Amino acid sequence: MGNIQSLSKILNIKDLEKLSLQKEYKQIVERFEDVGTKLYHVLKKKEEAEKTVEVGLKNKMEAHSLFSYYQYIDKLAHEESDLHNELQNIRMEMDLKQQKLTDAHVEVKKFETLIDRQKQYIKKEENRMEALFMDELSMLQFVAKRN
Repeated sequence: MGNIQSLSKILNIKDLEKLSLQKEYKQIVERFEDVGTKLYHVLKKKEEAEKTVEVGLKNKMEAHSLFSYYQYIDKLAHEESDLHNELQNIRMEMDLKQQKLTDAHVEVKKFETLIDRQKQYIKKEENRMEALFMDELSMLQFVAKRN
């Protein structure tokens, strides 16, 4: 019985670790989504600016305005590149956290299985001992009746 208690304590610790890792994973996923949303907005702004330049070239926009738009598009391209890099780093971190979470889940399952097997073993042992006791009791009753 003490073995089950020890395993249960370890299971509780592993479960807490798993919950902590789940929280960390959720946070990194939210960060990934935030950066992804920022990237989407930058790409949208860049696309709109490029359309404005295209229309401006057809309508003979002033050179100064075109130059300003090209600088803006260049700034957005740098921002896009930075966000892509950040997104890639977050994705790698997210994959690492996912692997740790999977490992923690496997550990919890191992201890749950160990506890279940231990309980089954104890139950079988109790049944075996009960059967032996009943056999001995029957034998004593038989001997007592004979005398």
